[in-house]
Amino acid sequence: MKLFFLKTFILLSVFWLSLMPVHAQKLVFAEKEHNFGDVYDGDILNYSFYFTNTSDIPAIVSKVTQSCGCVLSLYPRQPILKGDTVLITLKFNTNGKKGKQTKRIEVYSNDPRSPGKLTLKANVLPRSERKKKNTN
Repeated sequence: MKLFFLKTFILLSVFWLSLMPVHAQKLVFAEKEHNFGDVYDGDILNYSFYFTNTSDIPAIVSKVTQSCGCVLSLYPRQPILKGDTVLITLKFNTNGKKGKQTKRIEVYSNDPRSPGKLTLKANVLPRSERKKKNTN
C-alpha cells in the first residue's frame, strides 16, 4: 500500500511540474553580423546591434567579451524588461590592422542559450590607398 501511494505521489508531482510555465529567457538579435566592407587603417568604426527581450522575465546582460582589444563595447547594465529593445554598441579601432578582419563578440546574459555571438568584419586597406583615392 505504501508503494502505491509513493508511486501515485511521484506521478502527480511529475504531472504538476509539467503544467508549470517555463520562463525561458530569450534575447533575440535583429542581426548577428555586420560587414563594414573596405575601410582604411586607422579608421574608428562604430556599429550597434539591436536585441529584444522576448521572455516574461527581465534579461540581464552580465558581460560582453571581444576577441581583440581593438574592439570596445557599450551595453545596458540595467535589467531589460519584456518586449524592450536595446542595443550593444561596438567600436572597432582599425589602427595597425591589415587585410580581412573578423572580430567575434560574445554577449553573456541570463538567457539559457548564452553567450550570444556577434561578428564584425572589415577589409582594412593601407592609409596610403586613401591618399591615392583622394588625389584622383
